[in-house]
Amino acid sequence: MPTFMQVAQLVHNEDIGVLVGQVDCTRFTGVATHFNIKGFPTILFISSNKVVEYHGDRNKEDIVDFALRLSGPPIKPISRCDDIEGNLARHHIYFASIGMDPVWSNFSDAAEAYIATSWFYQIPFQCPDYENGIYAIKSSIVATKKNVKFPNGTGISLNEWIKQQRFPQFVKLTPGNFNLLFNSGKILAIALVEEYRIVNRLVSIRDMEFRDLMEAIAHTYDSEERIIFAWTSHLDMINSIAMQTISPLPNLIFINSITLEYYLMDDELIAQNIIDLLNKIKTNFTAIRFRGGDSIHHRAMRMVYEGFTTLMMMYKGNPILTLLVFGLPLSFLAVIVYTSCFSEMTEANEEDEIE
Repeated sequence: MPTFMQVAQLVHNEDIGVLVGQVDCTRFTGVATHFNIKGFPTILFISSNKVVEYHGDRNKEDIVDFALRLSGPPIKPISRCDDIEGNLARHHIYFASIGMDPVWSNFSDAAEAYIATSWFYQIPFQCPDYENGIYAIKSSIVATKKNVKFPNGTGISLNEWIKQQRFPQFVKLTPGNFNLLFNSGKILAIALVEEYRIVNRLVSIRDMEFRDLMEAIAHTYDSEERIIFAWTSHLDMINSIAMQTISPLPNLIFINSITLEYYLMDDELIAQNIIDLLNKIKTNFTAIRFRGGDSIHHRAMRMVYEGFTTLMMMYKGNPILTLLVFGLPLSFLAVIVYTSCFSEMTEANEEDEIE
């Protein structure tokens, strides 16, 4: 586990009083039973009063970030107003309570609930350009700030608002944050590209240009908080939702995270076409002909597609082994069926001859 060894060194360098270790739960099965471990590897943060499982990506930066969040109090202090923007050098997004806000107790509860995935800060005094309240502070590549204030008194709970706002302006969709994004309740605008994941480099210049275009749109387009902009090279997850192998690449897909309905852009991937489509989705959502869904029928179709895709991947990787694994049982089944049917036909013929 080279990544975990690097995590151990980085956490040690932070000097936060956290020890990094590993346990072989195939030998020490009591540990797996005690912590209700279902699969391997499982990463846990264990302290005297809580046990929190890590569900993010298996890279050293995200794991260390997880350890740093949980090693201290759920809400970290900010001592100067200038540090509100300065913190964005370390976090793409975080939540901050500025001034003495009437929902402070709710903010404390929310920090306890979402500390595994988000950062929380508090400034007990008022700052210029900020009214008293709770904010999602987001980094941006443009001058316009994208900070969002919690709309207290509108009927939405603080926890639900945090669940919707806890993503950067342009997020990379990975297996680690897939469930978080699809629990947001928003429309996902996802740029589909090809990537050499070992070196974290996109395959072609066209992929790079399209991702950069979508990032610029994500930071400048006002979706009125209805759309989350993302990009991914984990195409198997998207293909499963669309129940097809999406091509050509790069491409752009819109997915309703509630219903799993999707719309593949069929126009040229240029800025004006993308913005026109975004405007249609924002102002007249029902006019867009989305496909797919999450009904029982679509779930069954998705299971069939995933099974077929898995079988094809096995065949491409090792055709002989795949034929042995699936061919032999089918051959035995065919022999059994043939023998059963042939014996019945023989018995019927013998009875006819006797008569």
